Amino acid sequence: MSHAAPPRSTGSDAGEGAPARWCEGKVAIVTGASIGIGRAIAEALVDAGASVAVTGRSAERMEQAAQHLRARGGTALGIGMDVTSSGDARRTVDQTLARFGRLDFLVNSAGNRLFGRVQDTSLADWDAVLDVQLTGTFLCCQAAIDPLLESGGRIVNLASMYGPLARPEAASYAAAKMGVVALTKVLASELAPRVTVNALAPGTIETERRYGRDVTEEERDRDRARRAAPIPLQRVGTPEDVVGSAMFLLGPGAAWITGQVIHINGGFFMP
Repeated sequence: MSHAAPPRSTGSDAGEGAPARWCEGKVAIVTGASIGIGRAIAEALVDAGASVAVTGRSAERMEQAAQHLRARGGTALGIGMDVTSSGDARRTVDQTLARFGRLDFLVNSAGNRLFGRVQDTSLADWDAVLDVQLTGTFLCCQAAIDPLLESGGRIVNLASMYGPLARPEAASYAAAKMGVVALTKVLASELAPRVTVNALAPGTIETERRYGRDVTEEERDRDRARRAAPIPLQRVGTPEDVVGSAMFLLGPGAAWITGQVIHINGGFFMP
């Protein structure tokens, strides 16, 4: 498929030195944005001037997330959706277009995980992870293609260091995340030159899901120290550690980058 040449920049300046609100007037959809990496990226986008539709399974929680973004001075829309539903994916894009009139960025951050040895993994558990992590990313990308082609936009998909590392007891997660990488590269080829498509592969990131309410701070510190020990940069990551790379790939400085995977893991894995 051949498309018209893309705009030189998706921001108000090209290259270094772009203003802090370089995506003023841009519109983004961020899936899985109730907590963690997705929420941190949504916050960075509204801080940079974008209008953001945040999505997750619970409409109530996503409205709360949107209110949080509006309290930061941003423009936000909360949408309850199931990424495994093609109808929900199309509805999310339609609602975003109806509210904001365009779509420039899609960030696929929705995810789940179930651990267990291959011999003990049920087909239902396998499907549950593949459906959200891989099929969900596919459906959201598919639904957003036409408006992104129109705007000359960007897609950023969340992969993982644990895809290529293929850690034990994570077959479904590793397979899904490697599938996301393959999908990213195919889309980068298909949507060029109008749309860039890249992936982020975080390593060990501490989010709100990591610890239960009954875990003491001392127990958390011991766990952090254990997980940080093999990492050259000597600490586990935070969602904010992923934000900079996401914003770079969405921003004016990444206009000639597509089909790539950025690994964010403190040096633990150097592919």
